[in-house]
Amino acid sequence: MRIEGSVKKGFEPLKALFERRMNELAERNAQLCVYVGDERVVDLWCASPGEDQFSGDSLVNVFSSGKSLEAIALASLHDRGLLDYNRKIADYWPEFAGNGKQDVSVADLMRHEAGLAALRFYKDGTWRTVVVDDQMPCHGRLKLAYSSNEKPRDGPVGLVLKGLAKLYG
Repeated sequence: MRIEGSVKKGFEPLKALFERRMNELAERNAQLCVYVGDERVVDLWCASPGEDQFSGDSLVNVFSSGKSLEAIALASLHDRGLLDYNRKIADYWPEFAGNGKQDVSVADLMRHEAGLAALRFYKDGTWRTVVVDDQMPCHGRLKLAYSSNEKPRDGPVGLVLKGLAKLYG
């Protein structure tokens, strides 16, 4: 495992932890960049053997980065009585009900039990969807993920945005 980068004084324990974890885990490539205010205090990356092209400037997918903010936003809506976790998403957003999603509750979505296993991307002026596995049982309820004609704001973020729009006008 090749580990490169720098840390500011006082952040050496974070570098040691990063090095230890990268050698213990099955990660192939990883990056860690931390800012305190406007100052970059940690800028580390690691690459597996044979991955000579990977660097601190390589573009990588970031997964789950918005979950905590979405949960806070939904909790705020729930606290104000504008959202019930046990109600169906379609009660708040009728268009969501398409493709077998009519029974998905807000709680199902937040627990990742909604069966929405798809990757969405924008290419050539069109939003496209790749269903990871359209045969997966999804807890015995759903088989289809998103259709390719749904709007870019569909999904958990869309639900939060619609709720916040109601809250703040």
